[in-house]
Amino acid sequence: MRKIQYTFPAFIVFYEFSLYLSNDMFLPAVSTIASDFSVSQNMVQWTITLWLLGIALPQVIFGSLSDQIGRRPVIFGGGILFLLVTFGCAVLNNFGFFLFFRFLQGVACCSLMTAGYAAVHEYYTDDNKAIKVIAWMVAITMIAPAAGPIMGAYLLKEAHWRIIFYLIGFVSFFFLACLWFVMPETNSTPSRDSLKTQVLVYKKLLLNKGYLLSCFTYVFSAACFSIWIVASPFLIMNVLDYSPEIFGYSQVPIIVAFILGSQIAKWRVGKTPKNRLIKWGIFFSSSGGILLSICSYVWPQNLYGLLAPMTFYMIGLGMMGPPLVRIAIKQANEKMGATNALFYTFLMGFGTVGGAMVSFFYNQTLFSVSLIISVFVIISFLLNLKRVNAAF
Repeated sequence: MRKIQYTFPAFIVFYEFSLYLSNDMFLPAVSTIASDFSVSQNMVQWTITLWLLGIALPQVIFGSLSDQIGRRPVIFGGGILFLLVTFGCAVLNNFGFFLFFRFLQGVACCSLMTAGYAAVHEYYTDDNKAIKVIAWMVAITMIAPAAGPIMGAYLLKEAHWRIIFYLIGFVSFFFLACLWFVMPETNSTPSRDSLKTQVLVYKKLLLNKGYLLSCFTYVFSAACFSIWIVASPFLIMNVLDYSPEIFGYSQVPIIVAFILGSQIAKWRVGKTPKNRLIKWGIFFSSSGGILLSICSYVWPQNLYGLLAPMTFYMIGLGMMGPPLVRIAIKQANEKMGATNALFYTFLMGFGTVGGAMVSFFYNQTLFSVSLIISVFVIISFLLNLKRVNAAF
């Protein structure tokens, strides 16, 4: 039991890490891909937005499916799909099909987010223990946005961008195989509910004001990171004219800040009330988002004016995440697969909306992106005020 307690979440994280590399290692290659496929930069942005959309759309389907047949079949079925479409991305020469396969990559990633984290919440019944485990899981996973661009940038110096997908495919296969041997089936009593019953579960969740406020408080703030993922390659490499290597290194302080925030949450849980941790996180994230607009307006060509506020924002996001997500899950009091699925639908759906807003409103300036982020963090701040003051 003790062995499973550590190896199961560890291999969930390692496998998740490899899935996220399908986007993060890919980022330094966006300009090269635009040239190879003879499409515009704005069109290449859709390869990122559609990947996010693929994660967002099937969440409720995978959530109900994992409640019906178990967590393992959903995770490993999605894993097989991921391997097929990742190797497909490495060989496709048609940009339309490439976009479609990027969407399917996101769909495959969705299976782990829904069923994998539902399994973790089920396995750890103690709130403080669950928050600590989720905090270090998220911290390790977030290394991918820092390491991925650096790895991708250096790989591009030695090889074609398609090699990135081959490498990701082999690494994902290894960790998926390891997970097969260590992951328990936490949904020991799968339900065979009718479609009407499943719809009723989601209806109850959508009417649960406490659950929704907790979800959206986090979702609006976390969507800013999705906006950053979509926009940062173009802001740093095109607007500010830095190399792919510098772009890769620029992600490091941002991700380290998130890891620091999540570890603060881990250290303080059980000592500091959850809502106080969330309040501190909201303060950091909101301040960082607003400062980002100010700095990008005053210093429109300064990389440090972009990175410093984002670092401040990421500390807050890391702090608020583990306690706020656990509060949302506990407030739902419904089937874990459906509860987790709806949360990630909101999370990735609003991330996709943010990414699409970048694709539509980006005008080759830092301020156009920063303004979107500022609006999102202000909404998150206001939702948290309502969440704290509401009685359920």
